[in-house]
Amino acid sequence: MRIEDIINITNSDEQVSALYDLFDEDQRLIRSKSAQVEFLVTIHYLDQVLKPNMRILDLGAGTGIYSLYLAEKGYSVTAVELAKKNYEIFQSKIKPTHDITLYHGSALNLSNLNTQSFDIVLLFGPLYHLNEKEDRDLCLQEALRVLKDDGTIFISFINHDIIHLSEISNKNYSFFNTEEYNHETMRLKNFPFVFFNIEECREMLLSNHIHIEREIASDGLTELIQHKIDEMDDYSYQQYLKYHFLFCEKKELLSATNHFLFQGRKQ
Repeated sequence: MRIEDIINITNSDEQVSALYDLFDEDQRLIRSKSAQVEFLVTIHYLDQVLKPNMRILDLGAGTGIYSLYLAEKGYSVTAVELAKKNYEIFQSKIKPTHDITLYHGSALNLSNLNTQSFDIVLLFGPLYHLNEKEDRDLCLQEALRVLKDDGTIFISFINHDIIHLSEISNKNYSFFNTEEYNHETMRLKNFPFVFFNIEECREMLLSNHIHIEREIASDGLTELIQHKIDEMDDYSYQQYLKYHFLFCEKKELLSATNHFLFQGRKQ
């Protein structure tokens, strides 16, 4: 199946599974120095809120990169993944020593999980695929339902406003001649992912009664200069990471990123 054919799949769950049959999610955050930046930033902030005996829910867990990291640190993790390919890869990585419960299912329906049963909820993928506001609100409300009142939620989005430049940096030099965006408003078509600018992210979270504690540019301009980063020696790369950590919460630079990471709590 080609990516052009996926848009014709009417069942949203089947569409997501078909999309990840084409994408190599298992290597996305580890395949290179530049690819690792998003993961390293995310665990940097996650590590700051971890406490012994916490229970963690990973919604849209992919092939398990965050769940496995947490399980290796001794945490009890419940994970939910919709895409069949990702679920099967994740399942194959679980060791007997891991305290991981993995479900093949949707973040829109967590009826099998008890209210206020998790200290931390990770929502790192589902909002990339929900076109309808009602579905996005349901996803957030379900995540909040199972989160303890004093718990922390981490939510990621794909930033609309950088994609045009990312396409050019990935050598799609004809992007501005395509029909992948509105040529007057510059608004992208929401395919194969759903995109939001930072104000839309804030509005979505606040309207769902999430108090935003931190706004983070997960990967910053990394994708735009990925090939240069991948050529760095180890010292230069560590300095680049130091630079990025210093500026990834700077308000003036928040929209200069491919992914947003929000840290929040229930209002």
